[in-house]
Amino acid sequence: MNKTELVAAMAKDTNLSKKDVEDVLKSFIDVVTDVLLFYLFLKYFLYVLSEGLVYFLCLRHLFLDMWLKFRTCKQN
Repeated sequence: MNKTELVAAMAKDTNLSKKDVEDVLKSFIDVVTDVLLFYLFLKYFLYVLSEGLVYFLCLRHLFLDMWLKFRTCKQN
C-alpha cells in the first residue's frame, strides 16, 4: 500500500475528504518524526554523558595525583 492508497482508505473509513486526511497524516508524521529525533538526541546526549563519566571515574586518580603534585610543588 502506498501513500495514495492509504489516504483513500482512511478517507473512506472516516468520511473525511482526501485533503483533510492528507493534512492529518502529514501532521502525524511530523509529530512522530519530532519525537523520534528528540529521543535520538537524548539517547546520544546520555551516551556522551555516560562516556564522560566513565572516563572521569577511570582517570580521577590520575588527575588527583597530578593536582596534588602540582599543589605541593606550588607551596615549595
